[in-house]
Amino acid sequence: MIQAIFITQPASGEYREKIIDVPFREHVIRPWSWVLFCKDDYTEWVACLHGGENAYRHVDVVGNLAFVIADGQGYFIDGQTEELIYCTAESTIRSVVADDQNGLFAYTSDEGDLLVIDQSLVPRPVSLPFQFYTIKLEKIEGSLIQVRYEDRTTDEFKTDWVDMTEAGAAR
Repeated sequence: MIQAIFITQPASGEYREKIIDVPFREHVIRPWSWVLFCKDDYTEWVACLHGGENAYRHVDVVGNLAFVIADGQGYFIDGQTEELIYCTAESTIRSVVADDQNGLFAYTSDEGDLLVIDQSLVPRPVSLPFQFYTIKLEKIEGSLIQVRYEDRTTDEFKTDWVDMTEAGAAR
């Protein structure tokens, strides 16, 4: 299993660096993030990632696959081969949770969708039985995701479980 953490911009030559950018997005001036990867053989390398449209940064690792959120932009990177596997279409991701046992990742963005992604790397929208202003993903247990959200109808913060098998985003 690899390890990955955000670091400040390293000095030139301190690490072997690889620029990883979103191949389908027009070039816009956005911040850069640096993630230090440590492989199984303890060699290190740094991914230089073009950020998205907010300040959310996060990294989860399942096996060799790292799901990195660089200022809202999602990247799936194979930490052993140093290859970009997949970029999310969303550049405003705000919450992520991973399930190490089943190799699942779930995320939400400003677009308001809850998406689940597995080893197939095909995001699948999940229906939400409530309307919300903000939402934070807490944990995955089996086919359920625990979420904490601000209810749009009552303005109260609530915690609930959402079934990941419910297809189609409802918002």
